[in-house]
Amino acid sequence: MIDAAWCAEPDEIARRLDVDPTRGLDPDEARRRLRQTGPNRLAEPAARPWWRLLLAQFANPLAVTLGAAAAVAGVVERSYREAIAIGIALALNGVLGFLQERRSERAVAELRHMLSPSARVRRGGAVLAVPAAELVPGDVVLVRAGDRVPADGRVLRAANLEVDESGLTGETLPVSKSAVSLDGEAGLADRTSMCHMTSTVTRGSGELLVTTTGTRTEVGKVADLLAHTSTEPTPLQRQLDRLGLRLALLAGVAVVVVAAVLWLAGGSLGEVITVAVALGVAAIPEGLPAAVAVTLTLGMRKMARQRAIVKRLPAVETLGATTVICTDKTGTLTVNRMTARSVWYAGRGRTVASLDGGLDLRDLLVPAVLCGDAVVRDGAVVGDPIEGALVVLAAKAGLDVASERAAAPRIAEIPFDPGLRYMATFHRTVAGTRACVKGAADVLLDLATRVRTELGDVELTRPVRTRLTAEIDRLAHRGERVLAVAIGDASVAPELPADLLLLGLIGVTDPPRPEAADAIAECKAAGIDVKMITGDHPTTATAVANAVGIDGSALSGTDIERLGDESLTQAAVFARVTPEHKIRIVRALRRSGHVVAMTGDGVNDAPALKGADIGVAMGRTGSDVAKEAAAMILTDDNFATIVTAVRHGRTIRDNIVKFVRFQVSTNVAAILAMAAGSVLLAGASLMTPLMLLWVNVIADGPPALALGLEPARPGVMREPPQRAGAQILTGRRLGWITAAGAVMAVGTLAAFGLGSPRGVPTARTLAFTTFVLFQLVNLLNVRDERGSAFGPLLVRNWRLWAAMASVVVLQAAAVHLPAAQGLFGTTALRPVDWLVALAIASSVLWLEELRKGFLRITRRRRTRPCR
Repeated sequence: MIDAAWCAEPDEIARRLDVDPTRGLDPDEARRRLRQTGPNRLAEPAARPWWRLLLAQFANPLAVTLGAAAAVAGVVERSYREAIAIGIALALNGVLGFLQERRSERAVAELRHMLSPSARVRRGGAVLAVPAAELVPGDVVLVRAGDRVPADGRVLRAANLEVDESGLTGETLPVSKSAVSLDGEAGLADRTSMCHMTSTVTRGSGELLVTTTGTRTEVGKVADLLAHTSTEPTPLQRQLDRLGLRLALLAGVAVVVVAAVLWLAGGSLGEVITVAVALGVAAIPEGLPAAVAVTLTLGMRKMARQRAIVKRLPAVETLGATTVICTDKTGTLTVNRMTARSVWYAGRGRTVASLDGGLDLRDLLVPAVLCGDAVVRDGAVVGDPIEGALVVLAAKAGLDVASERAAAPRIAEIPFDPGLRYMATFHRTVAGTRACVKGAADVLLDLATRVRTELGDVELTRPVRTRLTAEIDRLAHRGERVLAVAIGDASVAPELPADLLLLGLIGVTDPPRPEAADAIAECKAAGIDVKMITGDHPTTATAVANAVGIDGSALSGTDIERLGDESLTQAAVFARVTPEHKIRIVRALRRSGHVVAMTGDGVNDAPALKGADIGVAMGRTGSDVAKEAAAMILTDDNFATIVTAVRHGRTIRDNIVKFVRFQVSTNVAAILAMAAGSVLLAGASLMTPLMLLWVNVIADGPPALALGLEPARPGVMREPPQRAGAQILTGRRLGWITAAGAVMAVGTLAAFGLGSPRGVPTARTLAFTTFVLFQLVNLLNVRDERGSAFGPLLVRNWRLWAAMASVVVLQAAAVHLPAAQGLFGTTALRPVDWLVALAIASSVLWLEELRKGFLRITRRRRTRPCR
C-alpha cells in the first residue's frame, strides 16, 4: 500500500512499487505479488455453513406444527409409529429443501463467476486482459470511457479523463483527472491524481498505476456496508404467498370441520390433532415459494449456458411479458465484423474490390490508421472494429501500419465521444504537429473548410458540399457506415485546427447476422415488436433494418425531438439518436403500456438500460457501466440470444403455472375429500395421517419439480405476451382447478365406497391408491392448458415419466410390502383393484380432454371468417 500517493510524482510511485510503467510488471512477479496481497475483491458476506442451512429448513411454522403433532401422537396416543413416520417426513422435506437451496447457491455462484469483471493491464510490455481479481499493486491499468476502475491507482497519463465518483464521494458531477501531483493533504473528493475502485470512467482514457487492491482500497474500508444486501421476494413469489394465505384460510375451515366430526364420533385427542395437522400440511402448498425460486434459479443457469446471463430473478419473470425489444444495430443485428467496402478520394469513388492499384490511397489511409489504436495480431483484429477495418484496408493497399505509426509518434489525442462523433490524434512530424481526424462523415463535412478533389485541394463551397452529401447518401443507402478522414496543422495540441482538409470518405459495412431475420420473424409471431435504435446514419439504419425484416424508414434525432409519444411508439427504426432520445423512446413505450427490453453497450446507454423493464447489455463490447445497469447480459452480443431468452422466460413462467395448477388442485382435492369424508363416513377417516403425508411428500414432490423442467410448448412463441404482473391463478384457472379437485375428491370417496364391503383397511387402501393415481393422471392434464394431453409434449420430458414411474413403484411398495402395511395401515390389493383405481383416476383426464376439446371447437368457430 502506498500512502498519500496523490502527493508523489508518478516516477516516485513507480520506484516505490518497483515497476517500469512502460513495460508493466513481469507476469511471474505479478503472480508472486498476488500470493502476498490476496485477490483484488471486496469482502463478501460469509457463506452460511451447511448445518445452519439445514437447520433453517425446520425453522418454519409448518415444520414446528408438524413436529408438535408428532409429539402429541407419541405422548398422548402412544402412537410411536406415526410419530416416527411424521419425523421421517419432516426430515425428508428438510433434506430436499436443503439440497435445493445448496444447488441454487451453487448456480448463483456460477453466475457471479461468469460476471466477474476484467481489466486491461500492461504486463511484460504487452497489453493483456486479466480478471480484475488478479490485479496487484504495481500493475499498469488502461482505462477508457465506460470502464469501471478496478482498483485504487495513481494517474500516469490522462487524455480528457473524467471519472464518476458519486458512489464513493457523493460528488454528483464527473471529476477531471490528471497526472499532476497535489500539494499537502487532500480530501477524498479532491484527489484528482487518483482513481478509486468501483468508480466509472465517463469520458476520455488514461493509464493508472495500481497502489492498493481489495479490502485496502478506499471503498474496501466501507465494504461491510456494500457486502450485505437484502433479497426482496419477486412479484411471482408475492403472488404465491397471497395464494398460500387464501388456501390456508380454506384449509383452516376444513381442519376445524374434520377435527370436530372426528371428536364427536369418539376419536381420541391425539388422533384428532394428528389428522387435523396432517390435513393442514397436505392442503397448503408450503413448498411453492421454494419450488419457484429453484425453478427460476435453474432457468437462469440454463439461460447462462445459452449465452444470456440474467442477474436478477424478477427479470426472468418479466422476460415472458416483453412486448417490445429495442435493439442496437452494430454487433447485435450484425456480425460486428466491419469491412471497408467503398472509398471516395480525390473526386473518385470506387469499391474496395475493384481497386487495382491505379488509385494511390496512401495520403488517405495513413491519417486514417494514425487516428486509431487497432492492430491485426495473429490474423485477428484487436481493438475497435471500424479502426480494424481501416487497418486491414491499409494493409491491402501495401502500407506497413506499425512503421507509419512509429514514424509519426502520437503526442496527444481527443478520444472518440458519442457527443462529438469524431476522434482526433496529434502527431510529431518533420513538418510540425499534424492533427489526424476521423469520424462521422456529416460531422467532419461541417468541421472542414477544404476538400481534396481531382483538381487538388479546394475550398468546401456549397456545390462541393452538395456533391459530397450526395456521395454520403449513396453509400449510406447501400447500408454502409460512412467515415470521413481529415488532417490539419495544429498549433496547440490537443486543440482541433480551424483549417481542416477533408481527404476522403471510406464506407464500411457490417453484414447482418444470418440468424437475425429468423429471430425477428419469431418475435413478430410471438406478438413482440422489434425496434432498431442506432447512432448510425438514417439511410444506413434503414438499409440494415429492412434487410433483417424490420420495416419502415428511419426517424432521425431531430424527428424524435419534434414528434409526440404516440408517433414514437409507432415507428420502428431510429437513427442518429442520443442517450436522451433513447430514454424518451423507452418512456413513451412504457407509458403506452408496453413491457420494454432495451439493449446497450456504452456508458451513455446506462440510463436507458435502467429505465427499461429489461436492460440488456452486451457482454463482449459492453462497458462495465452498461453491464452494471442491465438486468441481463448477452455473452455473444447476438439479437437471436435475446429471443432465446424471451422463449426461456415464457417457458419458465409456463412451467410455474403448471406446477401451481398441479399442486393446488391436489390441495383442493385433499381438503374436499377429507372434509366430505368426515361427514359422510360418520367419523371414519378417509385416509390416515401417514397416507396424507405420503401424498404430500412422495406423490406431489418429485413430479412437481419435474414439471418445472418441462420443455417449451410448441406454441409458446406463437402467443401474445402475458400481461406484466398478471395473476398466476386467474378466476378461470381457479374454476378449472376447483372442478378438477372436486372430481378427484368424488372419485376418492367412490373408491372408498367400493372397497368398504371388504372392511375399512381395504377401503382406505383403495381410496389412498386412487388418490395417488389421480395426482399422476392430473400431471398429464396440467402440461398443456389448452392442447390435448396426448399432443407433442406427451413424451418430451423423460424426467416427468421417471418421477411418475417412481411414484407408482413406491405406491405399490406401500400397499404390498408387509413392513409398509404395518406402517401405513394398508392391505394388499388385487390386480382388479388396481385397474378399478386407475379407471376412476383416469376420469379427471377424460373430463379435462372434453373441456379442452370444447374450447378448441368454440375458438375455431369464433375465428372462422364470415362468408
